[in-house]
Amino acid sequence: MLTVVHDLTLAARYADRLIWMKDGRIVADGTVHNTLKEGRLRDVFGIAARISQSDASLAIHIAGPA
Repeated sequence: MLTVVHDLTLAARYADRLIWMKDGRIVADGTVHNTLKEGRLRDVFGIAARISQSDASLAIHIAGPA
């Protein structure tokens, strides 16, 4: 099943795989752990963010524009 989600925390919680796109092109494809990175958030969405993760949860803390 394919679902388009722009809520990154929701996508990270439920998706088995993330496909990241920018300007109509795929820039990353893989697991949440392998693709959800601070640098990718900056490159794709233009935001400065910090990702914190524990065994049970993941949080994305957005500081503002990159």
